Amino acid sequence: MKILKWLLITPIVLLLVLVIALYNVPAKYIPDGLAYAIEQGLIDKQAKDVKLENLSGSVWDGVAQQATIKVDGAELELGRLSWQFDWASLFSQLPAIDIQTLANTHQSQARLMAQPSGDIIVSEAEGFFPLALLEPWLPQLISGKLSFVIDHWAFNQKELLALDAVLNLEYADWLGGDNNMAIGSYMAQLSMQEEDVHIQINDFGAALGIDGLMTITPSQRYTFNAVLQARDGLAPEVATSVSWFGKKQSNGDIVINRRGRL
Repeated sequence: MKILKWLLITPIVLLLVLVIALYNVPAKYIPDGLAYAIEQGLIDKQAKDVKLENLSGSVWDGVAQQATIKVDGAELELGRLSWQFDWASLFSQLPAIDIQTLANTHQSQARLMAQPSGDIIVSEAEGFFPLALLEPWLPQLISGKLSFVIDHWAFNQKELLALDAVLNLEYADWLGGDNNMAIGSYMAQLSMQEEDVHIQINDFGAALGIDGLMTITPSQRYTFNAVLQARDGLAPEVATSVSWFGKKQSNGDIVINRRGRL
């Protein structure tokens, strides 16, 4: 009877020991784990572009004092990165982890969930950063702080599945002369209509008014239709510059109708 008892208890004890061991795996082993997963083809090779330094805590609840990612050869500094796995999410069969980044000029937080199919869902995401942070990849015609709120974003390695988000560009300045010239604040609402991404752009009574819609198809073709309006307080230099963006109407508005591929 003792042998039967031990045969029943031993697997349970071993399972508990394994769970405790995995729960307490130090975060410092994450880089080695990522390298192994990439080598075995378990995750995308782009994961090697993530660099984590000064790690503490565990793989389930930890901190990297300095995190960077490489995009098209240029590094993006994320600052302090922390993460915490939500063990209760296992009961919903949708494992979730909460992440947060914090730097001097930008910060963000989000909840990431993984479905058995491999789809990734992002929710409760919000943060802000200066447009200057994107300078290595995008030409800087304007400056300002961009804040975002993502209610729902779902995707996999092949396609975008769902998107519901809002972007706010606050107190933007035009960069085109010796001094920055204020143009105003703007909002973009991102959503999906069937398989296309729609980006509706409006202003908050800005000196440079804009009412526009960009549509992006799964094949990365886009159309952009907008009306720009020079209002009181807009610097003449800015009004002259934006007149090159489209066709000037008799009332002074600039109409933009463009299409192409991203």
